[in-house]
Amino acid sequence: ALRERAASRDFRPVPTGITLDVAFENEVQRLESENVVGVVRGSDPTARGEYVALSAHWDHLGIGPAVEGIDAAEALWQREEGELRVERFAAVVAPGSGGEGGRVTFEKSDKEVEADSATTLLAAGEDAGLMMRSGCRMGICHACVTPLLSGQVRDTRTGEVHGEPGHLVQTCVSTAAGPVSLDA
Repeated sequence: ALRERAASRDFRPVPTGITLDVAFENEVQRLESENVVGVVRGSDPTARGEYVALSAHWDHLGIGPAVEGIDAAEALWQREEGELRVERFAAVVAPGSGGEGGRVTFEKSDKEVEADSATTLLAAGEDAGLMMRSGCRMGICHACVTPLLSGQVRDTRTGEVHGEPGHLVQTCVSTAAGPVSLDA
């Protein structure tokens, strides 16, 4: 009954007597990605202190037209005398960093797929019909991290092979380096 009530927009929290202690371990990494933030200030003197902030994460579009689009946005903001902050990030793919490929097992989903050395774990899961956790294409980095249960992966940015059970793998930039099992 409580679960059904919780699905309603009118639901208000109720005491359950349950407490939760959570600890997080964070790892900071430097990444490069295409992101745009623009600010349009109010033109009316009474609204001068108000503004509209626009942002977009274009890293999922890669290079070429996407970057040209960002360049066009920069030119427009300069003509309109707006304030524009452009952050340019681009994942550098290490030469020959594709891993060997291999069988990827998505344990929770009970799916197995063969992934070649150029297919990221995120793409392999999506190609298998899974709804993989990610925010990569929206510029929300590290939303795709998934616990590695077994095997090793190769980071396409550095070419580094790594993999300890329980290690959080960034599936959008990792390929299989042999058989891999993920908690997904």
